[in-house]
Amino acid sequence: MPGGCFFVAAATELDDRPGPARDVLVRQQKDWLEILSNVARTAVTEGHFRKNLDVEQFAYELFGIMLAYHYVIRLLADPNADARADAAFESLIVRSRE
Repeated sequence: MPGGCFFVAAATELDDRPGPARDVLVRQQKDWLEILSNVARTAVTEGHFRKNLDVEQFAYELFGIMLAYHYVIRLLADPNADARADAAFESLIVRSRE
């Protein structure tokens, strides 16, 4: 996105400012993590991921990959950002299946 990720910018701006805008952002980010957990939970139920997968940890790691990618591509302008994010995602998927 031109200008970077709106949510990363908003988190940086609002992380230490109480109020309704921060509350909405916090709720949205918690909802996003829950969606990622539910997707992983569905993958477990359908047999794509191992039965003992910690779906909240999966969501946390996937969220972390997205945040790291944002910083590495935008701030550091690393030409390897896409490949590194792809490798991290592949590693997460493989570990989720084992």
